[in-house]
Amino acid sequence: MVRTAFFAVAAGALVLRALPGRAAGMMLESEITAKNVDEAVVFTVRLTNRSDRDVIMRFTSAARLALLVCDSSRTVIWDSTADRMFAAVTAETIVPAGGSQTFSETWPRPPAHGSFIVHGSVRALPPVALPERTFTR
Repeated sequence: MVRTAFFAVAAGALVLRALPGRAAGMMLESEITAKNVDEAVVFTVRLTNRSDRDVIMRFTSAARLALLVCDSSRTVIWDSTADRMFAAVTAETIVPAGGSQTFSETWPRPPAHGSFIVHGSVRALPPVALPERTFTR
């Protein structure tokens, strides 16, 4: 079970509790998949906690993923965070020991055909790097 708690930011001040040994990037395995759905591509990121302790992921905005899609020459053709605004909120998501958490992002108008590379990160504190993945459309 994954629990999420949201906290308000008061007067522009943000205080995050420090929990030793709970660095998200150290305990989580990440994978990303790309699926063609109608005229879009849906990316699903799965973080799996292989440890025997819960991992607390902290976020400072409503943006959970930062994905870049590149063509074969490594030119960025889509940035999931470009030209978008995200609410400034503080949130915690707990990935339990032995459990997982998924996030998704939709590329609404990709080119009709091609081979692409996607990479990025989960925008937690600290960020969790995602493996590079090649996919075709």
